[in-house]
Amino acid sequence: MAIAVYALLHRDAYATDLIRIVRYVLAPLGIAAALLAAGFWLERDGALMTGICALSLMIALFMFELLLTQRSFQGAAGLSGFVAGQGTPDAAFRQTMPPAYTLNQLNHALGIKTSENAILEGVPNATVLLCAAHGAPVSYVADQYGFRNPPMIYNDEIDLMILGDSFAEGICLPDGQDVVSRIRADRPGTMNTGSRGAGPQMEVAILRRWGPKFTPDQVVMMFFEGNDWQNMNLQATAPYLASAMEASLPAGRPEDVMTRHARSADVIDGWWEASVESADGFLARRAWVRNFLALQQTALVLGLHYPKASAPRPEYAQTLEIARDAVQGWGGELYVAYIPQVDRFVGLLPNAAAFDDLRGHVEKATKQLGVAFIDLTPAFEAHPQPRSLYAPDAHFSALGAQVAADHILKHLAH
Repeated sequence: MAIAVYALLHRDAYATDLIRIVRYVLAPLGIAAALLAAGFWLERDGALMTGICALSLMIALFMFELLLTQRSFQGAAGLSGFVAGQGTPDAAFRQTMPPAYTLNQLNHALGIKTSENAILEGVPNATVLLCAAHGAPVSYVADQYGFRNPPMIYNDEIDLMILGDSFAEGICLPDGQDVVSRIRADRPGTMNTGSRGAGPQMEVAILRRWGPKFTPDQVVMMFFEGNDWQNMNLQATAPYLASAMEASLPAGRPEDVMTRHARSADVIDGWWEASVESADGFLARRAWVRNFLALQQTALVLGLHYPKASAPRPEYAQTLEIARDAVQGWGGELYVAYIPQVDRFVGLLPNAAAFDDLRGHVEKATKQLGVAFIDLTPAFEAHPQPRSLYAPDAHFSALGAQVAADHILKHLAH
């Protein structure tokens, strides 16, 4: 009954369509009604047996949830870097942000107000720690501009630019195994500007700063189904992103990378000190208690954990329009590559309908603006084992990066 009440109080997220109404309102109320009816109307022995069976089932579900939660921590902890008992990060990594932090957080900590002064790239030529896989670091060396590229790509023309978040950056994948490296194997002039935590608006800011310098023929904005729609909320609390949406305002000189990073060292040092923490500290920063009580992991395995409903966001089309106009300004073409989240592919019951409303919003925006839409969902669904395309941390596995790269390259060739 509490689940149903919560869903009705937050109906915009959990009671907007039939599938969510059934899952979060009708089904919980039906179970509650059945148990109440058993308690009031069955004979005493029958009611007692019903209660014992229901309680036993609930205990079993929570034990299963405990197992799944413990397994999920193994993947999630690696994305936070090293925790106590696994070793401390090497000093070589401390020039750049710890894995759990983003450029948006850095700009917020520094009080950056304008896109011109925003830090939209990493520290040039520094070693970047992506994650800790079983206690061993996975890292790369940033290029001369602070992005994940081999330095030799700038010896020739850049004809393809990739914008995106951690999927583009290649979280927890060594050089050569990430999706952009796979694309670059076929398109040597591919520049990766991906950065963990980036959303559509930050990608536009990056595009406005770096696109005119290289004027690539094709630009791909990767859109992640899991959080990019929610990332649109950042503009309200990040003034530099709001200014990036104003084409008349300066985007910042690409050459001033180190100048923009001049004030970041103290903030980054503080983050590193905080990141070397105990397992208790790691758990305290995650909403694991709430998720555990909601049996979230169990519902995910059953195919009954649906994302919040995705309301239309006109600001996404506006953001995409700014990106399209910027790319067309130098004669290039813009693409949007839609990345499905792993939750689509792990449940026993089919649940794609709960995710497709967001995909529809993104595809509609691209069609309205004449932007090419590259949907990775069908390619992943067609794979014999879609779950194998994702690592335990829910990002691409090496195989998933290859499948994604092949699908993107096929569309770019048309």
